[in-house]
Amino acid sequence: MNLETIPSGELTVSNQRSISRLVAQAGQMLLAHGAESTLVCDIMRRIGLACGVHEVAVALSANALVVTTVMDGHCITTTRSCADRGINMRVITQIQRICIMMERGLLDAAMAQKKLNTISPER
Repeated sequence: MNLETIPSGELTVSNQRSISRLVAQAGQMLLAHGAESTLVCDIMRRIGLACGVHEVAVALSANALVVTTVMDGHCITTTRSCADRGINMRVITQIQRICIMMERGLLDAAMAQKKLNTISPER
């Protein structure tokens, strides 16, 4: 199936879904590795906005997060549980770098997802 046969609405929803997953994964990693809640919310919102969604709403608890992205009047909400992995500033700063690179237009969502997947907590 090529792009010409896929309705544009499906592409937008699929794109929004992948952005929501990226935002949730980044937040989950930040929360698990000891970032404070304000930083987690801020980075999640910045990543979502850099990807082109219109709004990112985040709710955090000690061991879970809820993310809602809004794009073209369509919202997607996802929930993730977060295991505590101890404080690891290396992971946190790598995610911050990805966020900054996205905001500057150096990374798109797919490249950011690849970079996020390669982050491993070395102790």
